[in-house]
Amino acid sequence: MTVKASSVLSIISVWELTLAAREIIERTFAVFTVLGLAAAFYFVMCFGIDRLGRRLERHLALRGFAGERA
Repeated sequence: MTVKASSVLSIISVWELTLAAREIIERTFAVFTVLGLAAAFYFVMCFGIDRLGRRLERHLALRGFAGERA
């Protein structure tokens, strides 16, 4: 499961996160700190969604919802 290439929502979230980071940078001039935190937040968000999706796929496969089709 890939979050980055899966939907328009991921593009919007990156855009909004970058815009918020730029606004904070304009106020504080802490470029590397703000962009580093934005990158870390995006990583945690994508990693969490990826793990949740894998767990859901595994759960559904055990129940027989996903698998081979005849």
